[in-house]
Amino acid sequence: MEIIEYSEQYFEKLIAFLRKNWSPNHSLYDKQLFDWQYKGVYENNALGYLLVEKGDVKGFVGGVPYPFLIDEKEVSGAGLAFWVIDPLTRSSGTGKLLRKALEEKVELIYNIGLNLVTAKSYIKAGYAYYDEFHRYVVPLNVEGYCRLLVNECSFEKINEWVDHLPKGKEIIPCENIDVDKVAKLYEKNVKPAFRLLPYKDSRFWKWRYVDSKGFPYMFFEHADNVIIARVESVHDKTDLQKHGLKCFRIIEILPSTGNVWNGSSDAGLTETILGILAWAKLNDCVLADFQISNSRLEHVITSTGFRRQDNTEETSVIRLFAPLRNVNPLNFAYRINAGGDTVSIDREDTYLVKSDSDMDRPNWLG
Repeated sequence: MEIIEYSEQYFEKLIAFLRKNWSPNHSLYDKQLFDWQYKGVYENNALGYLLVEKGDVKGFVGGVPYPFLIDEKEVSGAGLAFWVIDPLTRSSGTGKLLRKALEEKVELIYNIGLNLVTAKSYIKAGYAYYDEFHRYVVPLNVEGYCRLLVNECSFEKINEWVDHLPKGKEIIPCENIDVDKVAKLYEKNVKPAFRLLPYKDSRFWKWRYVDSKGFPYMFFEHADNVIIARVESVHDKTDLQKHGLKCFRIIEILPSTGNVWNGSSDAGLTETILGILAWAKLNDCVLADFQISNSRLEHVITSTGFRRQDNTEETSVIRLFAPLRNVNPLNFAYRINAGGDTVSIDREDTYLVKSDSDMDRPNWLG
């Protein structure tokens, strides 16, 4: 067996391997989506490594490549987005060698949404590990929201929550967004606030959202704030009470001032969030959610009626909508290799959102 860099000639063999050893039907088998994800911002060769035996694929590890900033220094980075090994070869140690090939390619490697068994191997390999992103949820329609709760909760409790929500004036999505303007906003008001975060220039915003091969994203612009979001429909044909319910997913919040990350209030940002929630409600969304690695925007988010998802019954919203199933909270692990040493950064000094790595792309073909 040998480990080689992924190349186009192996695409069909790779997909055949994944159908047999992972999933018979997955969105990544669409080559346009596969190339968009693994070629990343700069459309180089797709970032991945293959375990090959006599021309047959026996394993694959893939990374979503784009640069990161560590204490304002730009480094190469990749989100480890796929790691599948032939069951007959897993015990041979080739899986770790495959992952190591990707780790050695970039200065920062990270993973979001690890299964809990795999997480132990990352910790053992020197990764910093956090057990969950912060997730904030808010009901927009009482009946629909209640249908998507994992734990039983009284209708009256949710109705009371909704009755006390602050109201906003509808803000509609931009028809055309200026990605240069978005990049400057990120550079000015997000970058200085964090030690670890993706480097996002104009090309990033165009690649990740405007030209996304996964979902249609919307940009909302108001009071010099920019918010990226999308609408996702629940898919579960076995439960027609839930199937088709619409959920409003806020992906990124770019504030007009960097001070908001340090606890300052921002009436304009609060107004913006309330305005997009008004749009979501008018467009039949039953709930909204937002996920992020730090809690430094919580004072603004909760002022608009969101609550952090915790162990309470009223916030126990199912986590995956298409296909509908409850999964573990998003966790994340990262390792920074600088001069052979691993640099540890406090969770509150990280900026990662749900769209980083491969966490916000379709999971099924249909």
